[in-house]
Amino acid sequence: MLAHLKEELRKPEAERDITIRYGKLIEQTRKAHARAPYIEAAIPTNIGTRLLVVQLICEKLGLPNLACLGVNATGEPGIAYQEARDW
Repeated sequence: MLAHLKEELRKPEAERDITIRYGKLIEQTRKAHARAPYIEAAIPTNIGTRLLVVQLICEKLGLPNLACLGVNATGEPGIAYQEARDW
């Protein structure tokens, strides 16, 4: 997720898309952690629970919520995140 964000921030502002689709996030994570069983089992429909962990870590460390950058195929946060109404 951080690699994606860094890559997008290098682009001109008009060309940036700092969100990342769940499928692409899983693909990048599998490349970085090819042998991790919890990554092998990841699919776009269960990524929300995994992003909740990212959100909790960011909160604990006083960092911006990076989990909100993950979006579904339509470019919006998943249902669980939408219910939080803070995106």
